[in-house]
Amino acid sequence: LHTSCPGACAIIDQGNDHADVRPDAPDGVGGNHWFRFLVGVSAHAEPRVLHLHWPEDQAAHDAAYGGNHNFATVLDRCCFLDHGDGRWFRVKDVVLEGQQATITVPAGGDRRRLAVGMPVTAIDLHRLLDMAHNAPSASVRRLGHASRGSPVWGVTIAEGDQAIGTIVLQALQHASEWAGLRIMETLMRHLLSAAGAPLRRRWRWLCYPATNADGLYMGWRGDPALVDDRNPNRDWGTFALSETRAVADDLLDQLAAGPPLAHALDLHMGWNWRDDPGSAVGVCTPASAPGALPSTIRDWHEHCASALCRDLDFTRHLWPVHQVDRPTFPGWLHRSTGLHGQTIEISRHLWPDGDVMVPPDQAREEALGPALANCLDAFLQAHPWDPQ
Repeated sequence: LHTSCPGACAIIDQGNDHADVRPDAPDGVGGNHWFRFLVGVSAHAEPRVLHLHWPEDQAAHDAAYGGNHNFATVLDRCCFLDHGDGRWFRVKDVVLEGQQATITVPAGGDRRRLAVGMPVTAIDLHRLLDMAHNAPSASVRRLGHASRGSPVWGVTIAEGDQAIGTIVLQALQHASEWAGLRIMETLMRHLLSAAGAPLRRRWRWLCYPATNADGLYMGWRGDPALVDDRNPNRDWGTFALSETRAVADDLLDQLAAGPPLAHALDLHMGWNWRDDPGSAVGVCTPASAPGALPSTIRDWHEHCASALCRDLDFTRHLWPVHQVDRPTFPGWLHRSTGLHGQTIEISRHLWPDGDVMVPPDQAREEALGPALANCLDAFLQAHPWDPQ
């Protein structure tokens, strides 16, 4: 059992054709710390029914995520199965009834994993790194180590010496925000394919797939949004954490060697409300807010965010969060380079489909990576950033 909640456990009662799983969290645990866990699935020759009984509501949970009350309300969108080949698939036809979700696990071997809310591990990261190792247009760098010793990795994808700019992508600042790594993998796979050849010739792509390496390698130890009581997304410029320092140093070294930075995206997970998609593209705070960015940067980034919302069809939300004086990745990037990066929050719950919101679909999730690469390519060609 892997879980992000300190002191949590799961009571598992197995029969021949079913299993009951009862996660249990200590009193007073709130927020989303107890929302995620992963278990191994034993081999069985017939389908097995899994009953997942979620803990009863606590006031702390409701206070941290008002309107959601309990993670049981979104279990039908957060269950994933790895059939033993290292690839996660969303479990379909999950039935919710009160605090219980019923899942039918198909017959299969003993290398499978069932994830509730967090379908990534170091196995998934190394599959991405192996793909890059085996590609002539990619290079893999070990940048250093995180605070507890886990390796921090960087990947460069480029072909030839005609790149007109550098595009930066970062994921897993918070180890629980698994969508970033999944999107990073499909985006990189596209860049390394025949269809991605024009993109890897036109741009140099710097990919940092798991900044919070300890959180991923060590099974989401403690609160996966924090490292030694520090939020990695509030450590940029402070650099109390060796993992953020390693990424920052490598990024600046790579940019010094050229070509110049064209844009940067920081991939996060999304929020936890059942009836809101929770996905958004970050834009700059209003001019009247403390730490506001110059109007030229605000206008350019809002234009970029609008293009991402329009062309990617994964969100309709613009999220005014970025400012210079916050120690976040976009704020540090502006102070260091003059170009302000953006955050993307990717929902796990609802996606737009015309005028309605629908549950996520595996194919749409996997298609977001290539679509993101193509959208950035088109936008940056049409609207190159001019620091003047």
